[in-house]
Amino acid sequence: MMLMMMQALGELAVMYPVNGAFYSYIVRFMDPSWSVDRRLHILPDGPTDSIDRGFACGWEYAIQWLTILPFEITAAGLTIDYWRQDNPFNIGIWIAVFLVILIAIQFFGVRGYGEGAALLPSQTSSIG
Repeated sequence: MMLMMMQALGELAVMYPVNGAFYSYIVRFMDPSWSVDRRLHILPDGPTDSIDRGFACGWEYAIQWLTILPFEITAAGLTIDYWRQDNPFNIGIWIAVFLVILIAIQFFGVRGYGEGAALLPSQTSSIG
């Protein structure tokens, strides 16, 4: 199912290239009933009805990552703790290190994410 979803997302990206995340496709293609906020904007051309579609999907995505990220970071710390039986460090130190790395990557945007994705596989081979 994940393969089909990613293939569909890839087809959308080829057919309708947008500057933004998949949230842009939600705003464009989802039904306006997902909207929570209806406002009347006055533009120079005249009044237009702007519907903030994708509001619920955007919040759901943010809450999902706020819930799952701590679990993933803890799992990474437990994995390192499992690999190194003689590890004198507490797992909280590893969690702090991973959080600092993730926050540093976020400051650099997409370029930082790309560099991190290129460098992290080499780090995993040097750790083991």
